[in-house]
Amino acid sequence: MNKRSTIILPVILLLAVMSCAIPGQAGAPTIEASQAQAAIDAPKDGDALPLSPYEIVYHGSDMVEVTQVELSVNSVPVSIQANPSPGAGFVLLRYIWTPPAPGTYIIQPRAQNQSGEWGPYSSIKVTVEQPAPTTNPTLEPTIEIITSQTAEATLYIQPTLSAPTLNPVGSGIFTGVSKSTDKFYYGADSCGPKSVTFSVSINNPAGIRYVFIFVRLEDKVTHNVTEWNDGKATNSLGTGNYTVVINSQGDVPNYASYPEAWFGYQFVVQQPDGSFVRSEVHYDITLAKCP
Repeated sequence: MNKRSTIILPVILLLAVMSCAIPGQAGAPTIEASQAQAAIDAPKDGDALPLSPYEIVYHGSDMVEVTQVELSVNSVPVSIQANPSPGAGFVLLRYIWTPPAPGTYIIQPRAQNQSGEWGPYSSIKVTVEQPAPTTNPTLEPTIEIITSQTAEATLYIQPTLSAPTLNPVGSGIFTGVSKSTDKFYYGADSCGPKSVTFSVSINNPAGIRYVFIFVRLEDKVTHNVTEWNDGKATNSLGTGNYTVVINSQGDVPNYASYPEAWFGYQFVVQQPDGSFVRSEVHYDITLAKCP
């Protein structure tokens, strides 16, 4: 082989290698843009709902960023919410839907990514039923008989007061929930703690993506309630243990709505398959005004 052939052959090989790396050429790898996804967390497909306002819980996710999520009922958009945490690849949203009449409804969310592209709709079907007529329940008080020194029996009717509770939803997932106090305050600093620290333990923590806490208030007198907050992420301590601090005047929406209220809280876990599991809603803490 002469000297000229020795020079030309490496050049030809170099050009061939470069041509394979040029985007658009045959055999060059392609990178597809991420496609945002969305799904309904509550209600579930096939659920029967009452003819009354219902809180729809749904989420959007993307490999890079979710910019907004649209929610439609029977192909009519009822809500478009922007991601409250710009740049995040996951957003959990809530919408109070009031069914107009009994019937079957298709609920569909879809999410948009940072390129402005909408992902596919996911859908569930629910049935809204006309509630049966009900009668007002009769409050059965606790009856206590106190006998005076003169042996004359006096009958006292003393209502039993307790915090409202809901049945647990995620039994078997949550193995322990503890709190630092039974009462905390807003306003002045002289009454007691103005925050509460929670610890929660999760069974089978492998693959768990997020653990959130959601909070709201229920007035002890009128039983009016505030809206749930947007959720606050807990901090992982490892081995299935998580902790979070809730400040009365920083993490509780409309904290000053009532002079004394039940503080309601619920933990939500996102599992490896993207589905959500909820704890029971606890109402065992009081939030009160410190004058």
